[in-house]
Amino acid sequence: MPSPGAPTVPPPADPSAPSGTWDPRPSAEELAGLDAACFTAALDAAAYRHWLAQPYVRCWALRDGAGTAVGWAVCQRVADEAEVLRLGVHPDRQGRGWGRALVRGMLERLDARRVVLDVRAGNAAALALYRSAGFVETGRRRDYYTHPREDAVLMAWALDPGGSAAASR
Repeated sequence: MPSPGAPTVPPPADPSAPSGTWDPRPSAEELAGLDAACFTAALDAAAYRHWLAQPYVRCWALRDGAGTAVGWAVCQRVADEAEVLRLGVHPDRQGRGWGRALVRGMLERLDARRVVLDVRAGNAAALALYRSAGFVETGRRRDYYTHPREDAVLMAWALDPGGSAAASR
């Protein structure tokens, strides 16, 4: 159960949306495998071991009914703000609602008043997903990504003072 004042994220409107179990202790090797399936500039298990050893880093894997990790999120949280460091859904499961379930569940579990992230400007699916969850564009980092070189779109999600999701500025 979320702590008092934690973000309340509504359940998916679509009752056929996938539901899974949340694993707060996925292995670094499993995360590296998911990362390699999703990103051309993949992180290895050593990078994930480093993150998992940090007290301010939170990590989850979202598992399907068979226990297979279909997506994951790695965030750092300081005070009441968080930054999404890595988030992805296995390519075989994309376009089926797992990303929406992952982002909603991550926001619930972070218990943060503000969450920031960056995403490749050309990743239309991710941009649409984050916008549908209430993230708004707050800026750009020119030529931030390599392979290929591309801008990063900076996005933020925030709670208003009343405790409901509000657009960040």
